[in-house]
This record gives sequence, C-alpha cells and structure tokens, in this order.
Amino acid sequence: MLLTTVVKIIVAVLSTIIVFVLQNYFLRQRPASRKQDSPASFFELNALASAQKLRNLCALCALPFAALFFVIALESQPFVLSVKGLLRDYILTLITNDSVKSDLRQVIDVMPEFLDPLFVLIATLALFAPVLNTPLALFRKVFIFAMGLEARADSLSYGAARAVLQKMRFEDAEAKLSAAFHSTNPMPEELVNSSEAAKLAYQLLHYSKDNTRAKGLELALASTLAKIGVGAVATSSAPTLAMVHIGAAIVFYIVLCVAYVLFAPLAAPWLQSDSTVIAFLQPIEWPIAGARNALALSVAQRSLSFVVPLASGMYLYASRRTQYLDNETWVQSFVVVFGVQFMSAFFVNLIFAALTVLKRSQGELQGVLISFDDVKIWADVFTPSLAPGAALLTWVMCEKMKFRLAAFALVCVVAGISFHLCQFTYECIAGSLRGYYWHQMVLGSFLTLAYYLAGLVAQDTLLPRPGSALVKGTEFRLVE
Repeated sequence: MLLTTVVKIIVAVLSTIIVFVLQNYFLRQRPASRKQDSPASFFELNALASAQKLRNLCALCALPFAALFFVIALESQPFVLSVKGLLRDYILTLITNDSVKSDLRQVIDVMPEFLDPLFVLIATLALFAPVLNTPLALFRKVFIFAMGLEARADSLSYGAARAVLQKMRFEDAEAKLSAAFHSTNPMPEELVNSSEAAKLAYQLLHYSKDNTRAKGLELALASTLAKIGVGAVATSSAPTLAMVHIGAAIVFYIVLCVAYVLFAPLAAPWLQSDSTVIAFLQPIEWPIAGARNALALSVAQRSLSFVVPLASGMYLYASRRTQYLDNETWVQSFVVVFGVQFMSAFFVNLIFAALTVLKRSQGELQGVLISFDDVKIWADVFTPSLAPGAALLTWVMCEKMKFRLAAFALVCVVAGISFHLCQFTYECIAGSLRGYYWHQMVLGSFLTLAYYLAGLVAQDTLLPRPGSALVKGTEFRLVE
C-alpha cells in the first residue's frame, strides 16, 4: 500500500513537471502580431525582456496550472478514471481493426492505477493538442496584455528614438546604425509609412535584441545608443521578480498552510461546544481532526483560486500602471487586471466543483448527490471568484497609507469577510445554515496573512506598492 502511494506521488510529480515545462514553453512562443503602431509587436518575447525575467514570468504563470494538475492527479482518482475511460473509448473508435482494438482495450484496462494521470496527460496531448492550442493562446494573449510587456518595450524604444532624434536627423541616425552594426537597416513593410520615431524605435529594438536577452531592454537600448554617440539612460519603477526569493516564499507559504491543516482542527471541540454556539447565537461548523484531508484540499483550492490571483494581480497592476500611466486611469487598469483574476479563479473553482460533484456521485463524500443543475454549485464557483478582486481593490485603495502593515491588515480583514460572505451565500442558497462560514472567514484571513509573510520572505518582490508606478518609469533621458 505504501509503495503504491509513493509510486503514485512520483507519477503525479512527473506528470506535473511535464505540464509545467509545456506551459512554460508555450507562453514564450508568442507569435509576432506586427501592428503598425507597435514596434515591439514585430519581435518575439525574448527580444523584449531579459532571458531571466522572461523565464521568471513564464514560470510564475505556468506554476499554478501545474499545481492544479498535481492536486487533480493526486487527490481525484474518480475524475482521472472517468477521463481515462472517455479517452479510452475515443481512442478505440479511431481503430478499425477489431483484433488491435480488443488488445488495446485490455492493455488500457489492466494499466496500474498510479499510471492513470500520466496516461490521461499523454493521450490528451496526442489527441487534442490542436484543440487545446486555442484556449491556451487566448490565455497567453490576455496575460501578456495585462502584464504590459509589449507596452513597456514600445515605451522604451520610442523614448530611445526620441532621445536620438533630439540630437540628429533620422537619416543620420540610420547611417550611424548601419555603420556601427555593419548591416543594412531592416524595415518591415508595415512600418514604411510610419513616423520617423516608429521606424527608428523598430531599428533600435532590432539591434538591441541580442543584448536584451542577457542584459534586459533598458541596458541593451542604452548600449545601442552609445554606439551611435547618444548618451541616454532609462529609469524604471516596475516591480522586479527574483525566482530564488519567490521559491523561498512558496516553501514558507506551504509550511504555514501545513501548520494550519494540522492545528486548526484542534479548536473544533471548543468552537462547536454548546456554550460557544449560544454565545454566537448561530451554529458553528469547524473542520475536525478526522477531516484533515478535506481541509488540505480546501486550502489548496483557495490558495490556487484566491492567493495566486491576488499575488499575480498585485504584480500585474503595479506593472501595468507603470506602462499605461499616460493612457489609463487606475480604474481601467484595475478592471483589466480584475478580469484576469476572475477568469483564473473561476477556472480553478469550476474544476474543484466538478471534482466535488464527481466524488459525491462515486459515494466518496457524505451528503446528498449534487450536479451542475444546482444553483448552489454555480454560486460556489462564481462568488469566490470575486474575492481576489475585492482584496486587490482594497490594496489599491490603501496605496497612500503610511504603514504597509496596516494596509495589509485591512486586506486580510476584507479577505476574511469575502470568504465569509461567499460561504454564507452558498449555505443560504442550499437552504441549510451550517455555520461553516465562520471557518471560511478565518481561512481567508489566514491565507492572506500567510501570503504577506511569504512576501516578506521573498524580500518584498511579491508585495509591490500599488502606487509604485505613479511616476512614469520607462523613458530615456539624455546625459552628457
């Protein structure tokens, strides 16, 4: 039994690594959109950011999906078995030889249970890769748009071009670039009729792209300008990411969550006693020691559907305000980032709702059977998906508070209230007030506090200031 569990975990980890690598690779392969008003749109992402920064961003984006797959593979065997059955039947319909079909059915049916996640992953990729490409491409487009990576590159390249045009004519700049790099200046046909600044911005990005991968775009552009006799520097207030710090933060956050799963149920006898219930004048349901597995799964769900969208939303908002300060109000920036938060949270909550429905149908969970025809299921998917946005809005509104600890304490309170209202709404629709919303309120506040403490471990890289970009930071200025 122990050996089977260990092998199952190893297979789940292997499958998760495959998902992480594939998602990471896919995010980097953004095709050039070639927009006339955006010189950066003519380049791959690795020409617009340093290799390290791009690797960090793609890894952070791919990590939640890999973690979600790991939870499904490890904790949701009925779900994996159902998908395996569907894939098996679909594969068999593609085979016309009855003998081969019979042998293949036997091979799939006798496959060890711990190999099911790997089979599901490989079969899905082999059969539906073209179909999966569309939603993944849409997600990549939305993520890059919200992050403002292209806007940042456009702003920097236009700033560098304007700095050059302040010192020399466009024709002289082209001549110096050609001589410095021993090359004929490139010019896409889409930009032939564009402004001189747009043409020069494209050329500066082209000649800087190799250095960009190693040094970053600001230093690469500054180096290119220096080669044509223009001294200029760029300042940037965009938040930075360091994977070594983020890795430490993730480990610390997991330790805090494990501690919560271990110790929170110890309070159940006191909280569910008659005296406490009478004091609250309401029922109180609290996780008990025998339900730690369910509590761990709940913590995993809320971490993926609340903490991850909140963390990414904080970074995206601060980064976007840096790049779009002249073109968007803070409300517009918030709406864009909230849209990304809501979609990612909704997807995670929908997956976990499907797992709950399936487990109930398989008899693994107590309670009456449920299905997606029940309004309460959709309430349990929709309302918690709004919680990351509520926490982000609170964080943005607190940008002028002097003490950041007080600001984040308020975010913790709002998170707890959001979790409370979401569970209270679910129980009202279900027609049974169990009082589990008291625990959800504590859980929401705890997870937000755990994220804050993890951000401190990460040396503040996970806690950018919402007002850190109120001075536009992506423009070049001439220096003597």
